[in-house]
Amino acid sequence: MIADTDESGSPDEQVGAGEPKTCFVVMPFGTKPRGPDKAPHDFDKVYRVVIKRAVEQAGMRCIRADETAGSRMIHTDMFRDLRDQPLVVADLSLQNANVFYELGIRHVMSSRGTVLMCERGSLPLPFDIGLSRVVMYDYDGTNLDWEEAERLVEQLRIALLESAAGSPDSPVHALLERVLAKDDDEPSSAGLATEADGAGERHDLEPYIAQVAATWRDGGTDLASLFDAHSDSRFGCSALGQRILMEERLSPEWAPKIASQLNDLGEFALSAHIYERLRDEGHARYDHLLRFANAHSESHPNIAGANRALAIVDEAMSLLEREFGDDLDSPDAIDARAYCLRRRAGLLQWRWQLSLEPGDLDAAIAAHGETIELTIRSRRLGTPWSGAFAGPLAQSHLKRLLLLRIRSGERDLDDPQRDIQGILEIKISPGDDRKSASYLRWYRTIALADSGAADRVHQSALDAFAKDADLMNAGAEYAEIGRRQYLQLRRFLEHYSKWLRHPELIGFIGQTLQARR
Repeated sequence: MIADTDESGSPDEQVGAGEPKTCFVVMPFGTKPRGPDKAPHDFDKVYRVVIKRAVEQAGMRCIRADETAGSRMIHTDMFRDLRDQPLVVADLSLQNANVFYELGIRHVMSSRGTVLMCERGSLPLPFDIGLSRVVMYDYDGTNLDWEEAERLVEQLRIALLESAAGSPDSPVHALLERVLAKDDDEPSSAGLATEADGAGERHDLEPYIAQVAATWRDGGTDLASLFDAHSDSRFGCSALGQRILMEERLSPEWAPKIASQLNDLGEFALSAHIYERLRDEGHARYDHLLRFANAHSESHPNIAGANRALAIVDEAMSLLEREFGDDLDSPDAIDARAYCLRRRAGLLQWRWQLSLEPGDLDAAIAAHGETIELTIRSRRLGTPWSGAFAGPLAQSHLKRLLLLRIRSGERDLDDPQRDIQGILEIKISPGDDRKSASYLRWYRTIALADSGAADRVHQSALDAFAKDADLMNAGAEYAEIGRRQYLQLRRFLEHYSKWLRHPELIGFIGQTLQARR
């Protein structure tokens, strides 16, 4: 597969020292007929005068399929180049079917490194190309204006350098969490790690994780020091989880912290194991049980797992009611109930996604409505927990809108509950949790895209990405930001793409989320 590039210079910098990158050019060869009058379109001139010069000025080596075929199988070589070459330029002029076919192969094979160009007379391009940036140029097929050629060489050179810097550009990878399907007989890794989470070799590391945990136990290193040093990595936190499970009785202080961090890092099975022991030992609070429900459903992605997780939420609700007694309308109780309802709504929706039963869909829509109502009430009271609800509130609004569209079968269904407006009216206050605020920014960007506000979408996405960059280095409690968070958001876009309007804007969000994985 194509290796990720590590250049990070500005577009005006050359690719750098060492072996030059190779740019593979996808375009028709020779002269092809164009338009009703079958006038000639000389592609070789575009290749010689523009593409080859731009590639070489960018410090790269330029090749085209007809230059490398020789006596070998041209299709084998072409497919290999489309897969392996770090850069590909595709000229879409005249909308040649072979070029579109080859571009499709490239977009599946590589998430980045593809530059598109097209002569303006070939517009409009097919709808799906609208998700990608295209360098446009003027050419009558025979005479290429000198000034236009020079402008195009420079624009193409800059586009090549930007692509070489690693900016994602494949709409396939932007909108699908995992592109290439696993073989049917490949064992699932759900619950411990997934390929999409970047941990395909998680099972292979288990013996080393256990060995590190045993070394920490035998060395007597305290949990506070270990947590500070290792909780922000999957391996380190997994070792912490194994270390605490070696105790005869779990620490009521550290077990929930480690289990919560494992949850955020996507290590759901280990997180669920710790939470289950906490519950069995009588130390689990209602919020611990809610996280336990999430971890269990993630590590058991089936209807039985969803039903068990819902039963755990019911345990949390019962514990909450015993804790607050007759004071369920107090601010703290409203906070807690809002948290429980949100978890329950998410699990009911997950059960519907597995069962596809209309009754489960109705239950999920109603649960999101209850969650929204109580969460808004909580935020108005300004209680401490309410600061964590900005992002989840926006998510509940967006999910309710999309589920209503699914139930009606109409993507363009009007917003009967004013959910888009509800998202845009959520304000980030100084007391809001920074992680929750990050999620709010992305759900607000998705809401803007669905409403068609193109200019605001681009600015909102870039603003969200910039603020996340600060959070990524702000401590272990933000370990999921820009990592598991972006995978979750891309999974959300993929799952609901059929029901989200303005796919070109949704595609832009997906590409932005793909920039950091």
